[in-house]
Amino acid sequence: MKKIIIVFFVFLLFSAGGFFFYNFYNRIFLENSSQPNFLSPVATPTPFPTLQFSVWIPWWDEKKSLESLKVTSSKLKYISPVWYKIDNSGELREIKVTKKNEVVKIASESGILLIPTIGNDFDGNRISKLLSSAELNQLLIKKMILIAKENKFLGWDLDWEEIKESDRNSFSEFVRILSTALHQENLKLIVTVHAQTGKIDDWIGSKGQDWDSLSKNADALRIMAYDFHHSGSSAGPVTPINKLKEVLDYAISVIPLEKLVVGLPNYGYDWKGNRGEPIQYEKAIALLLNNNGSWLRDKDSFALRGVYIDSFGSKHELWFEDKESIIKKILIAKEYGIYQYCFWSLGGEDKTFWESLSL
Repeated sequence: MKKIIIVFFVFLLFSAGGFFFYNFYNRIFLENSSQPNFLSPVATPTPFPTLQFSVWIPWWDEKKSLESLKVTSSKLKYISPVWYKIDNSGELREIKVTKKNEVVKIASESGILLIPTIGNDFDGNRISKLLSSAELNQLLIKKMILIAKENKFLGWDLDWEEIKESDRNSFSEFVRILSTALHQENLKLIVTVHAQTGKIDDWIGSKGQDWDSLSKNADALRIMAYDFHHSGSSAGPVTPINKLKEVLDYAISVIPLEKLVVGLPNYGYDWKGNRGEPIQYEKAIALLLNNNGSWLRDKDSFALRGVYIDSFGSKHELWFEDKESIIKKILIAKEYGIYQYCFWSLGGEDKTFWESLSL
C-alpha cells in the first residue's frame, strides 16, 4: 500500500512539473518567436468572385433583342449593342437603328452599364487603313470620347475581326494609345478577340491579335469561344468542349483572370449540305416541330443536334445551344477560375437559361 501511495505522489510531481515546464516554454519561447505555433488559426479561403454576365445586342433584330432584354435585365452587368462600325474609309460610323432609346431606357432603369460595340464588318482592310494613318487614329479617338461623354457610355468594345497578321503590332500599339486616352476620361476599353490556343495552327484570322500585349492595356478581353463550326464549314457543334478547353488553357496563361471574359454562344446553325445559316434556339425548335424533325443532345458537346426534311425534300442538320449546353460550358470555364461571361447574341435564345444564372 505504501508503494502505491509513493508511486502516486511521484506521478503527481512529474505531472505538475511537466505542466509548469510547458507553460514556461510557451511564455519564454513561443510567444516571442516569429514562427507560428500549431494553435495558429487557419486562414479563411478567398471566396470565388460573383459571376458577371453581359451580352452583345445585334442591330438587325431589334424587336427580339428588346423582348429578351426585358427578361434578362436583372441578370446583366453590361450590354454591348452593335451600334457603330469602322467604314471603308477607316472612319467611325453610327449604324442606323430604331430602338436605341428603348434599349437605353431599359438599361438605365435596370442599372445596366452600356458599353457599345464598334465592329468592322469582318473586313481587315478597313483596320489596316485606320492603323496606317495617324490622322485617322486621332480622329477616331476624339470621336469615341465625344460620343461616350454625350451618351453616358461606360466605355467601348472593339470587335475588330480578321485583323491581318501584318497589323498585329500596330493594333496592339493603337490599343495602348486608345486605352490611355479613354482612361484619362474615366472610360473603359474592352477588346473582343478571336479564339486562340497559342499554337502555330491557330486560324489565320486570329493572328492579328496579340492577347498578351492587348491585355496589358485593355480593361478586358472578350474571347469569342465559338464558331469552330460555322456557316462555311461542315455541320457540327458551334463550341466543342475539347476546343473550349484548349482556348481556356491558353487564355489563363496570358490574360489576368480579372480581365478575362469568355464569350459563349446561345445560337447555332441550320446546315443544308455544307452551307449553314445562323439560327437561334426558338427558331430551331419551331423548324423541327413544323417539319416533323427530331433532335437529341450530343454527349460530347452537350449541344442539341436536330434533323428535318424541308418542303423541297432537302435534308437539314441543326446544331444549336440551349440552357443545358450553355450552363455546361460556364461550369467548365468556372473550374479555371473564370467568372466573367458574354453571350452572342441577345434575342431568340432559350429564355429559360436566364433563370439559372445564379450558378
